[in-house]
Amino acid sequence: MKILNTNKLALAALVGSLALTPAAFAAGTAADAPQKRAVTAEKAGERGKLSADEKARLEQALGTGQDRNYYRPALEKMGYTVTSVNDSDADHLEMEVVKGDYSYEVKVDFDKTSRKSTKVDVAANLWETEATEKAKGEK
Repeated sequence: MKILNTNKLALAALVGSLALTPAAFAAGTAADAPQKRAVTAEKAGERGKLSADEKARLEQALGTGQDRNYYRPALEKMGYTVTSVNDSDADHLEMEVVKGDYSYEVKVDFDKTSRKSTKVDVAANLWETEATEKAKGEK
């Protein structure tokens, strides 16, 4: 009977130690999580404001009525680096551009007949290519 009790005791100790270990780790990381989230939300707010201002400025500066060869040099003249061309066909051009810590996606629509741009849209870049991350210094 003593052997049976020892086995039960050892099993109970093992199960107890396994149950407490993840809880201890979770408690340690949970305390850190709100702080990290607050910093991230604050930065996202700052970037969102800057992004909205820069979006409008870029769209205005790039304008429409241009051919596709105009956009890359125009962006480079404004201090942007074109890190990726995600889509380039007869009626659409999509590029990732970087300036400092910020990256944007520039989308340009073209008229198939005249081959001139009809719409320019700039958005904060949410899904960055490896080249874009490298240009920002993240890799």
